[in-house]
Amino acid sequence: VNNDGDVADMIIKRLKSNNISSSLLSHINYNVEMISYEINDEVMGITFDNDLKNVLFDGELSESIEYALVASFKDSFGVKDVNILFNS
Repeated sequence: VNNDGDVADMIIKRLKSNNISSSLLSHINYNVEMISYEINDEVMGITFDNDLKNVLFDGELSESIEYALVASFKDSFGVKDVNILFNS
């Protein structure tokens, strides 16, 4: 892995792969793509395409998906908070 963009892409690829728990696979569509991310003052904002909206439950991501995304990005980038955003 050569740069932060590669790390971010690898995290998303890993969360969509067959190597993680099947409970996540049933909720994360393989077509979901990360559009961009930004880090400001130890807070990371990650923007996804609208395919991620297909996994919303009552307007929110399932707790398991949100936890997996937030924990993965916090650990890899050393940020204190992660905001998950959608491309509008």
